[in-house]
Amino acid sequence: MKHDRIVEYATIAAQPSLGPGERVEVASRVQVGRVSVRRNLVLATLVAVVTFGGLLVFRVPKVLYLVLTDRRLLFLEPNELSGRPTTMVAAQHDRPALFAGPVVPGRVALLRPASRLTLALAEPDGSREELLLTFLGACRQDAPRLANALLVGR
Repeated sequence: MKHDRIVEYATIAAQPSLGPGERVEVASRVQVGRVSVRRNLVLATLVAVVTFGGLLVFRVPKVLYLVLTDRRLLFLEPNELSGRPTTMVAAQHDRPALFAGPVVPGRVALLRPASRLTLALAEPDGSREELLLTFLGACRQDAPRLANALLVGR
């Protein structure tokens, strides 16, 4: 899917969740989290042994649509059939509680160009939780845009 379509679909899907006067600043599609290579190898081996090599299974990070507004960060669930974003909010975080780390360019599976960005989420008790976002393909230019938008909003 082209980048312009991703932004358009995510912005439209986020509209019912937005408050009065709230505006979208960045919209993109991201992989959230990280999957351990060791766990993937163990899972694939176990399933291959149980099914006598008839099935190969592995885990991948969850793909969500990201919408940064002037007040908060929303993660929208994709439709399972079309892959387009739905209006269902998977998670949301207030913007003042977000801190962006450095953008790290790289590749996923040695083939697909990607950019990685670590977000630190400040919890009410003072602790921080880190969230790894991987921007793939056409969306990789959104990683620095998100990081800059979070810095400017401070």
